[in-house]
Amino acid sequence: MSKVLLVDDDQELLHIMEKVISSFGYRIVTVGNGEEAIEQLKSDDFDLVITDMVMPQMDGMELLGHIKEKYPDSDVIVATGFSEKYSYSDIIRAGASDYIVKPIGKEELEAKLNRIFRERHIIKAFNKEIKAHKKDKIELQKTLYLLDKRIKELSCLFGISSLREKRSLSLEEIFQQTLELIPPAMQFSDITCAMIDYCGQRFQTENFLETTWQLKSNIHIRARLVGHVTVCYLRERPNQDVGPFMNEERRLIDAIAERMGSAAEHYRAADALQKLHEEFRIREAELARESSAVEKEMPEKSHERRKILVVDDDGDIRKALRKLLAAEGYEVMAAADGIIAFEQMRLNPADLVITDIFMPEQDGIITIREIQKYFPATKIIAVSGADRPLQSTVDYLEVAKRLGAQYTFTKPIDIDLFLDAIKKLLD
Repeated sequence: MSKVLLVDDDQELLHIMEKVISSFGYRIVTVGNGEEAIEQLKSDDFDLVITDMVMPQMDGMELLGHIKEKYPDSDVIVATGFSEKYSYSDIIRAGASDYIVKPIGKEELEAKLNRIFRERHIIKAFNKEIKAHKKDKIELQKTLYLLDKRIKELSCLFGISSLREKRSLSLEEIFQQTLELIPPAMQFSDITCAMIDYCGQRFQTENFLETTWQLKSNIHIRARLVGHVTVCYLRERPNQDVGPFMNEERRLIDAIAERMGSAAEHYRAADALQKLHEEFRIREAELARESSAVEKEMPEKSHERRKILVVDDDGDIRKALRKLLAAEGYEVMAAADGIIAFEQMRLNPADLVITDIFMPEQDGIITIREIQKYFPATKIIAVSGADRPLQSTVDYLEVAKRLGAQYTFTKPIDIDLFLDAIKKLLD
């Protein structure tokens, strides 16, 4: 059984990683710093060392240098973050077999470990042939090719991660620059072309031509299909694992699609929040112009302040709605999901509940049903994004209306219509 040494000064992370790696079928030993790792290496042999970059006294790069000098047969994975002083190139040049970015995903970690031990098996088999005087030049070239191919794939993913760190880039620029990183990572880069389709917009390399020799991976935002990444060969190549493509290339394209979905979700949320803030600023200006009238009416109506409960898993949306509704003179409460909302209603019932439809712990549909059952006098407004869950034909806002919601709105919300609906329900 392959043996792994895990080095990290975070004891909680060590405990979690020990359980995860053990579940993969590897034997694992954990230590809390570089000095303990050196002592452990003196007394035991390890196939792989996984070390954190930032540790007191001896950091990950120093430990990597020691291992490559004293134990060159041991592979090393360095866990790092983009804010640290060492680049991906620095880590690889220092002798690391791979790197992994925190927070560490279980599937990515398993894939990296499987890849390293698969390559160790190849290298051991190759060394055995040399000792037996059966060196095979073709197999050597294949092994070197696979290693070089893996470096190209890692460089591609690292390049995409670097693009997402550049706040000055638009989503369209991230898509286009990502496409330029894909061909060099493929085994036949000279005949590779790529395209990203996102919500009907197409971004592609200059030489893009859709052919039958292709890989395609879907782009999702919260389980909603919003596009896909397509990679094509312009000429026929011999069949391998997936048509003319390798399994590693299949996984690479899936990883790229996942990163594009994550980037798109971030930009979409930022755009929606910006629109909401802009509409709020407009409304705030209108309220300022009417301040004298409001000041006269507020003392008379202060005892009549109506309570509104806002239920949404997006903290920025909750904050913006609370500020908007409080400026209108309402008493506003907030909850991150339907479970919390029900507890708040039980302790302090609201006159109106404004709930999002899609939330992780308890969605808006169940929340509306419970409010109608236990608080029938409470008014309800349901809101939701424009996208439906993947492969769903259900109109969830229509379902909300049938369950008792008096009004429904699609994000981004029209502020004037939204406030008008609230006034009609509460006045």
